[in-house]
Amino acid sequence: MFPGNDVRLTEHQYSNGLAGAAVDRSVSERKSSAVVRADGGRVETDTSTDGRLGGTTAPLSIHDVLDVLPMPVFVLDANHTVVAWNAAIEALYGRPRERVLGSDEYVGRDENGDPVPTLADKIVESPRTVPDFDGAEAYNSPYMDGHVYTGTATIQTASGDVRHFRLIGVPVFRGDEVIGVVQQFEDRTDVVRRQRSTEDAVEEVMATLRRIGEGDLSARAELSDEQRRHTDDYLLDVVEGINENAEALESLVDEVRRSTETLTDRTREIADRTESISALASRQNGTLERTANEVSNFSASMEEVAATADSVAEAAENAQRAASRGQQSGEQAREAIDAMTEQGEQLLEVVGRLESRVNEVDRIVDVIDEIADQTNILALNATIQAARTGEESDGFAVVAHEVKQLAEETKSRTDEIATRIDDVQTYTRQTSEAVEDTDRHIERSTETIDEALVALDQNAAAITDIADSIQEVAETNDHQASTAENVASAIEEVRDRASEIESASEEITDLVSEQRDTTDSLSEQVMEISTGGSRR
Repeated sequence: MFPGNDVRLTEHQYSNGLAGAAVDRSVSERKSSAVVRADGGRVETDTSTDGRLGGTTAPLSIHDVLDVLPMPVFVLDANHTVVAWNAAIEALYGRPRERVLGSDEYVGRDENGDPVPTLADKIVESPRTVPDFDGAEAYNSPYMDGHVYTGTATIQTASGDVRHFRLIGVPVFRGDEVIGVVQQFEDRTDVVRRQRSTEDAVEEVMATLRRIGEGDLSARAELSDEQRRHTDDYLLDVVEGINENAEALESLVDEVRRSTETLTDRTREIADRTESISALASRQNGTLERTANEVSNFSASMEEVAATADSVAEAAENAQRAASRGQQSGEQAREAIDAMTEQGEQLLEVVGRLESRVNEVDRIVDVIDEIADQTNILALNATIQAARTGEESDGFAVVAHEVKQLAEETKSRTDEIATRIDDVQTYTRQTSEAVEDTDRHIERSTETIDEALVALDQNAAAITDIADSIQEVAETNDHQASTAENVASAIEEVRDRASEIESASEEITDLVSEQRDTTDSLSEQVMEISTGGSRR
């Protein structure tokens, strides 16, 4: 329904200005001077009866009243005949009242100019129900009985302008019978245009927001000059604000897109570096683990070397003691050799004296041998002599025989002594040669022993130095073994830290990968927004 003020105005107009068209017959009978004609009739009022017109008798037609109204108005009777047609509606339709009054042809026109029923025609047909008309509604007036009906219509004026009206139809009853309908045209063109411009502006704003929401950040709400003329300033401010916000959002998204691209590049670079760090940490962890094992093995080897060095040091000390004993034994051997040399010299001297005695015995044996030969010759001569003398010489023969036997035995013993002397000489010569060889060997042995003693002295000194060095090495090895254990412990700790770094690098790699996925997704979304793609 329309606001009550509009309807009250209409009621006031039709209750006062159009009273002649709906005057009750009883009133007509009481006011015989007032004549109401429904054929375009004039109302003549006798001022002597009601005195409202200044006490003079003046003709007053319904059109005089209707023409002063600023809005188009016409009146139909119950037969759809036009009984009133004011000046405003003449201008609206371009049809003078002389051509319309008394006609029952529909005064309404469609887009093709063909006659169509108006709201008044619909009310005449059904005055007590809402008529079948565009935008028809019923309104109960608080100032009169019955309904006031409204509707809408778009009419092309005689000048060709298209105007928008709200129609107000008021049925006029005489008792329960409708005797006519008054229809008023309220020009709402500016309101409709403003409303339509507002709706178009709102639709443009909504479409722009939808396009922006779908990612087209270049979308702007655009209104024609006609729309701007009929759009409220506050809505124009909204449109401009949306365009400014869209432009700011586009700039912001472009900046975010550039920042996102930079962030994506940096994230990928960080991811690559993190992967390299993770790989390096993994390799370092492996290297540290191998180093730890090697250091552990080195530590064990150092301990073994330290233990071996202790053994070697002990062996060096034993060698040093053995070298000392060797020196003592060498001294003793040299002393013994010196004694043997002296005994050999004494032996050579004895052998020399023996050889001299043997030579003397040999000469004696030669003499004895010569005596034995002579004795033998003498015995032979005695035998020969005894044979010459005969029997007287038997005793001599016996003596000669005994001498001969003695000579033979002497000869035999002498030969045996000579053989023994030869053997003794041979043995003596061999002994002498052996003693000489022994003496030479003893000299060479003495020289060798002297050299060995010198070497033993040098070896003893070297062994002493080696023993000292080995002891130092042993002490150094002990220190290095301790250091190696400390290094192994430190490397083990570093390896643990490297493992932690490797794990942390893997976690960082995962986080950076997630961040890279996020930035990629954000980059895609920003790209969709900046290129107008749908986010769905």
